[in-house]
Amino acid sequence: MHYKVKEAFAPVIVSHEFVDGDLLISVVSDRLSKFDGELLVTLSEFKGIERILNWSQVVNLEPNSTQKVLRIPAIELPKGKDQKYTYLQVKLYERTHLAAQKNVYFLPFKDLVLPRPELSIELANQTKDKLYLTVKSKNFAKGVHITSNSPHNFSENFFDMPINGVNNITLPIDENTDIEALMASIKLRSLWSSRR
Repeated sequence: MHYKVKEAFAPVIVSHEFVDGDLLISVVSDRLSKFDGELLVTLSEFKGIERILNWSQVVNLEPNSTQKVLRIPAIELPKGKDQKYTYLQVKLYERTHLAAQKNVYFLPFKDLVLPRPELSIELANQTKDKLYLTVKSKNFAKGVHITSNSPHNFSENFFDMPINGVNNITLPIDENTDIEALMASIKLRSLWSSRR
C-alpha cells in the first residue's frame, strides 16, 4: 500500500474522468509555487503499436490549485472491441523531468486482453549498501510485482510498463548480503501472471 500512498500524495498528480464519453484530464498541484509544464497523452496498444495517437497540452498552474487541462472527445477514443487492446499513457513533464504519470483504461482490468509481458530484470550496478536494477518488458505489463528474499523494500513496486518498457529501481543491501543468491531469488509477476 505504501507505494500507492506515495503516488497519491505526490505534490503534483494527474487525474481523469469520463463525461458523456469524453475524457477530461486534470492536474492537481499542492505546490506553493507555480507549475509550468506539458501534458502528453498517448494512445497505445498492449502489444503491437506503442504510439497510435498523441495529444499534448501546455500546463500553467497556479500554486495549490486544480485545473482541467485537456478534453479528448469521445469520437477520438477507441470503441467496441478496440477498448480491450488499448490504453492511454498520461505523462506530465516539467521541462525534461517527469513530474507525474498514470495510465487510463477503457474497461475493467478483467476485460482487458493482456499479452504475456515477457519481463526481465538485471543488475546494472551496485554499491556497498544498494543494488541498482533494471526491469524490462517486451509487451505492456500491468501491475508488475517484484519479490525477493531480501528483508528490504524495492524503491518501486506494483507499477505498469509499456511496450519495450525500462524501469530503473533500487534495493538496499546489508554488508553480508549474498548478491548472487539475492538475484536468483527475485521473481517478477504481473496481472497477466494471475490469469494463468
